[in-house]
Amino acid sequence: MKKLLVLAFVICFSATAFADDIKLRSGMTQSDFKTFAKELGSVISFDPNSPADPLGILGFDIAAEASFNIIDTGIWDHAAEDGDSQEALVMYRVHAQKGLPGKIDIGAMIGQSANSDLTVAGVSIKYAILEGTMATPAISLRAAYSQTIGHDEIDAYNANLGLFISKGILIVKPYAGIVGSMNYLKESSDAVDLDAETAYTAKGIVGVQVTPFPFLKFNAEAGIGEINQLSLKAGIRF
Repeated sequence: MKKLLVLAFVICFSATAFADDIKLRSGMTQSDFKTFAKELGSVISFDPNSPADPLGILGFDIAAEASFNIIDTGIWDHAAEDGDSQEALVMYRVHAQKGLPGKIDIGAMIGQSANSDLTVAGVSIKYAILEGTMATPAISLRAAYSQTIGHDEIDAYNANLGLFISKGILIVKPYAGIVGSMNYLKESSDAVDLDAETAYTAKGIVGVQVTPFPFLKFNAEAGIGEINQLSLKAGIRF
């Protein structure tokens, strides 16, 4: 976990020195735009970064996250202002979740890219099919929606539905899930004239939550799908 945190800080701080603002270029084709819709949808998606068990009626979770997204530079070169994109896009997010009666959690997120001009926001709802016990895992169903905010070139959203499982072992709680997404992208650029795209993607998620002290939580999560992602989150969870 310590090595992952060090790696994330190195990646995130080095990325901020090179900005890849999104500005569509004339070389982008309709096929490129569809692939871009899939990858951008994965970047802006509101992923759980938390186990499957519910918070409970008095529970809440507030945390900060950094995610590292490996992108297809051949596609993103056509969407980078200077025509030369980096190999990864870094996103910072702030999460808040609140437990409700009926094994339901609701959540919200706002985020900003460290090395582009993307701003995103999202909401989520999670229902615990099984709450989990000392002997059995927790299983939950989670729906989320996120979208870009205030961008001059693009308008994008991601809507996803996922099934998750987790089981705690002392201070460590591994979790995993599978997520299906609908990604929408529309452009308003002067450089291209492309139809809006709706694309569907799926990805697997594996993660672990560590609680070194009461209420203090650290999460490491990997997403494997249209693009590969690594996310690290730290916060307080009651």
